[in-house]
Amino acid sequence: MKNCTIAATVAVLLSTTLAAAVHKRDDVSDKLAQVDTNALVIAAFQWHSDTAAVSAFLDNAAQAIASGQSFDLTGDAQSAFGSETNEKTQKGAIEGFICLDSVCDSDISFTGIGAAKIELEGGAFQSVLDQLNEISSAPEGTSALDVANAISIINNGNSTTDGRCAGVLPAIDLYFRSAADVLKRIIPGDTTLDGLTAARPAACNGISALSQVSS
Repeated sequence: MKNCTIAATVAVLLSTTLAAAVHKRDDVSDKLAQVDTNALVIAAFQWHSDTAAVSAFLDNAAQAIASGQSFDLTGDAQSAFGSETNEKTQKGAIEGFICLDSVCDSDISFTGIGAAKIELEGGAFQSVLDQLNEISSAPEGTSALDVANAISIINNGNSTTDGRCAGVLPAIDLYFRSAADVLKRIIPGDTTLDGLTAARPAACNGISALSQVSS
Protein backbone atom coordinates (compact mmCIF):
# COMPACT_ATOMS: atom_id res chain seq x y z
CA MET A 1 0.00 0.00 0.00
CA LYS A 2 2.83 2.35 0.94
CA ASN A 3 4.63 1.67 -2.34
CA CYS A 4 1.44 2.41 -4.27
CA THR A 5 1.10 5.74 -2.49
CA ILE A 6 4.69 6.68 -3.28
CA ALA A 7 4.25 5.69 -6.91
CA ALA A 8 1.09 7.75 -7.17
CA THR A 9 2.83 10.76 -5.64
CA VAL A 10 5.74 10.46 -8.05
CA ALA A 11 3.33 10.18 -10.96
CA VAL A 12 1.53 13.35 -9.90
CA LEU A 13 4.81 15.23 -9.51
CA LEU A 14 6.04 14.10 -12.91
CA SER A 15 2.75 15.06 -14.50
CA THR A 16 2.83 18.49 -12.87
CA THR A 17 6.44 19.07 -13.93
CA LEU A 18 5.70 18.02 -17.49
CA ALA A 19 2.66 20.27 -17.66
CA ALA A 20 4.70 23.21 -16.38
CA ALA A 21 7.43 22.55 -18.95
CA VAL A 22 4.89 22.41 -21.78
CA HIS A 23 3.28 25.61 -20.53
CA LYS A 24 6.69 27.36 -20.37
CA ARG A 25 7.51 26.16 -23.89
CA ASP A 26 4.23 27.53 -25.19
CA ASP A 27 4.86 30.84 -23.40
CA VAL A 28 8.30 31.10 -24.98
CA SER A 29 6.94 30.32 -28.44
CA ASP A 30 4.23 32.94 -28.04
CA LYS A 31 6.76 35.53 -26.86
CA LEU A 32 9.18 34.82 -29.70
CA ALA A 33 6.36 35.33 -32.18
CA GLN A 34 5.73 38.79 -30.74
CA VAL A 35 9.32 40.09 -30.83
CA ASP A 36 9.97 43.02 -33.18
CA THR A 37 13.49 42.08 -34.24
CA ASN A 38 14.25 45.49 -35.76
CA ALA A 39 13.25 47.26 -32.56
CA LEU A 40 15.30 44.79 -30.51
CA VAL A 41 18.41 45.50 -32.58
CA ILE A 42 17.84 49.26 -32.45
CA ALA A 43 17.47 49.18 -28.65
CA ALA A 44 20.71 47.21 -28.27
CA PHE A 45 22.75 49.50 -30.52
CA GLN A 46 21.28 52.63 -28.95
CA TRP A 47 22.23 51.31 -25.52
CA HIS A 48 25.75 50.67 -26.79
CA SER A 49 25.86 54.22 -28.16
CA ASP A 50 24.78 55.61 -24.79
CA THR A 51 27.52 53.68 -22.99
CA ALA A 52 30.04 55.02 -25.51
CA ALA A 53 28.96 58.61 -24.83
CA VAL A 54 29.34 58.20 -21.07
CA SER A 55 32.69 56.43 -21.40
CA ALA A 56 33.98 59.16 -23.74
CA PHE A 57 33.06 61.79 -21.16
CA LEU A 58 34.86 59.89 -18.41
CA ASP A 59 37.97 59.52 -20.58
CA ASN A 60 37.99 63.17 -21.64
CA ALA A 61 37.41 64.43 -18.11
CA ALA A 62 40.14 62.20 -16.66
CA GLN A 63 42.61 63.28 -19.34
CA ALA A 64 41.80 66.96 -18.83
CA ILE A 65 42.26 66.68 -15.07
CA ALA A 66 45.54 64.80 -15.45
CA SER A 67 46.94 67.39 -17.87
CA GLY A 68 45.52 70.45 -16.15
CA GLN A 69 43.46 71.40 -19.19
CA SER A 70 40.12 73.16 -18.98
CA PHE A 71 36.97 71.52 -20.32
CA ASP A 72 33.20 72.09 -20.33
CA LEU A 73 32.54 70.27 -17.09
CA THR A 74 28.87 71.17 -16.73
CA GLY A 75 27.82 70.81 -20.36
CA ASP A 76 29.71 67.58 -21.02
CA ALA A 77 28.56 66.04 -17.75
CA GLN A 78 24.94 66.97 -18.45
CA SER A 79 25.21 65.27 -21.84
CA ALA A 80 26.70 62.16 -20.23
CA PHE A 81 23.96 62.20 -17.58
CA GLY A 82 21.37 62.32 -20.37
CA SER A 83 22.95 59.33 -22.10
CA GLU A 84 23.12 57.35 -18.86
CA THR A 85 19.47 58.18 -18.14
CA ASN A 86 18.50 57.06 -21.63
CA GLU A 87 20.06 53.67 -20.93
CA LYS A 88 17.09 52.91 -18.68
CA THR A 89 14.83 53.24 -21.72
CA GLN A 90 16.88 50.75 -23.73
CA LYS A 91 17.04 48.34 -20.78
CA GLY A 92 13.25 48.44 -20.51
CA ALA A 93 12.84 47.95 -24.25
CA ILE A 94 15.02 44.84 -24.31
CA GLU A 95 13.27 43.43 -21.24
CA GLY A 96 9.95 44.00 -22.97
CA PHE A 97 11.06 41.79 -25.82
CA ILE A 98 12.62 38.93 -23.88
CA CYS A 99 10.95 38.79 -20.44
CA LEU A 100 8.02 36.46 -19.82
CA ASP A 101 6.53 38.56 -17.03
CA SER A 102 6.57 42.12 -15.75
CA VAL A 103 9.29 41.49 -13.18
CA CYS A 104 11.33 39.30 -15.54
CA ASP A 105 11.57 36.31 -13.22
CA SER A 106 12.16 34.32 -16.40
CA ASP A 107 13.00 35.18 -19.98
CA ILE A 108 13.24 33.58 -23.38
CA SER A 109 16.98 33.81 -23.99
CA PHE A 110 19.37 30.92 -23.49
CA THR A 111 21.72 33.16 -21.52
CA GLY A 112 19.25 34.64 -19.05
CA ILE A 113 19.47 38.17 -17.69
CA GLY A 114 18.66 37.45 -14.04
CA ALA A 115 22.08 38.30 -12.58
CA ALA A 116 22.43 41.33 -14.82
CA LYS A 117 19.01 42.67 -13.90
CA ILE A 118 19.81 42.37 -10.20
CA GLU A 119 23.10 44.21 -10.74
CA LEU A 120 21.54 47.07 -12.69
CA GLU A 121 18.71 47.50 -10.21
CA GLY A 122 20.78 46.98 -7.08
CA GLY A 123 22.20 50.47 -6.73
CA ALA A 124 25.29 50.52 -8.95
CA PHE A 125 23.49 52.03 -11.93
CA GLN A 126 21.80 54.65 -9.74
CA SER A 127 25.15 55.50 -8.17
CA VAL A 128 26.56 56.27 -11.63
CA LEU A 129 23.58 58.53 -12.34
CA ASP A 130 23.98 60.29 -9.00
CA GLN A 131 27.68 60.98 -9.53
CA LEU A 132 27.15 62.27 -13.08
CA ASN A 133 24.38 64.52 -11.81
CA GLU A 134 26.66 65.86 -9.08
CA ILE A 135 29.40 66.62 -11.59
CA SER A 136 26.97 68.32 -13.99
CA SER A 137 25.58 70.53 -11.22
CA ALA A 138 28.91 71.26 -9.54
CA PRO A 139 29.36 74.97 -8.82
CA GLU A 140 32.05 76.97 -10.55
CA GLY A 141 35.35 76.50 -8.83
CA THR A 142 34.79 72.87 -7.89
CA SER A 143 38.22 71.32 -7.42
CA ALA A 144 39.67 68.88 -9.90
CA LEU A 145 40.18 66.47 -7.00
CA ASP A 146 36.44 66.41 -6.25
CA VAL A 147 35.66 65.68 -9.89
CA ALA A 148 38.35 62.99 -10.01
CA ASN A 149 36.88 61.35 -6.91
CA ALA A 150 33.41 61.32 -8.49
CA ILE A 151 34.83 59.76 -11.65
CA SER A 152 36.59 57.12 -9.55
CA ILE A 153 33.30 56.20 -7.86
CA ILE A 154 31.59 55.98 -11.25
CA ASN A 155 34.27 53.64 -12.58
CA ASN A 156 35.13 51.63 -9.48
CA GLY A 157 32.18 51.98 -7.12
CA ASN A 158 32.43 52.46 -3.37
CA SER A 159 31.94 50.46 -0.20
CA THR A 160 28.28 49.72 -0.96
CA THR A 161 28.00 49.40 -4.74
CA ASP A 162 29.95 48.17 -7.75
CA GLY A 163 31.07 50.68 -10.34
CA ARG A 164 30.62 50.72 -14.09
CA CYS A 165 33.76 48.69 -14.72
CA ALA A 166 33.02 45.60 -12.62
CA GLY A 167 29.25 45.81 -12.32
CA VAL A 168 27.18 47.95 -14.65
CA LEU A 169 28.98 47.40 -17.96
CA PRO A 170 29.37 43.60 -17.61
CA ALA A 171 25.65 43.46 -16.77
CA ILE A 172 24.86 45.35 -19.97
CA ASP A 173 27.05 42.88 -21.87
CA LEU A 174 24.81 40.10 -20.60
CA TYR A 175 21.70 41.91 -21.84
CA PHE A 176 23.31 42.20 -25.26
CA ARG A 177 24.25 38.52 -25.28
CA SER A 178 20.71 37.57 -24.32
CA ALA A 179 19.32 39.81 -27.07
CA ALA A 180 21.64 38.09 -29.55
CA ASP A 181 20.40 34.69 -28.35
CA VAL A 182 16.78 35.70 -28.90
CA LEU A 183 17.53 37.15 -32.33
CA LYS A 184 19.12 33.86 -33.40
CA ARG A 185 16.10 31.88 -32.22
CA ILE A 186 13.89 33.99 -34.45
CA ILE A 187 16.31 34.36 -37.37
CA PRO A 188 18.62 31.32 -37.35
CA GLY A 189 22.20 32.27 -38.12
CA ASP A 190 21.69 36.00 -37.55
CA THR A 191 24.89 37.61 -36.27
CA THR A 192 23.79 41.25 -36.03
CA LEU A 193 24.28 41.48 -32.27
CA ASP A 194 27.09 38.95 -31.92
CA GLY A 195 29.97 40.34 -29.90
CA LEU A 196 28.22 43.59 -29.02
CA THR A 197 29.45 44.90 -25.67
CA ALA A 198 29.10 48.05 -23.61
CA ALA A 199 31.75 50.65 -24.46
CA ARG A 200 34.44 50.94 -21.78
CA PRO A 201 36.48 53.94 -20.70
CA ALA A 202 40.24 53.48 -20.40
CA ALA A 203 39.89 53.09 -16.63
CA CYS A 204 38.05 49.80 -17.17
CA ASN A 205 40.77 48.17 -19.27
CA GLY A 206 41.36 44.62 -18.09
CA ILE A 207 38.45 44.64 -15.63
CA SER A 208 35.80 41.95 -16.01
CA ALA A 209 33.31 40.90 -13.38
CA LEU A 210 29.67 39.89 -12.84
CA SER A 211 31.09 36.35 -12.60
CA GLN A 212 32.98 37.01 -15.83
CA VAL A 213 29.70 38.04 -17.47
CA SER A 214 27.92 35.00 -16.07
CA SER A 215 30.01 32.59 -18.08
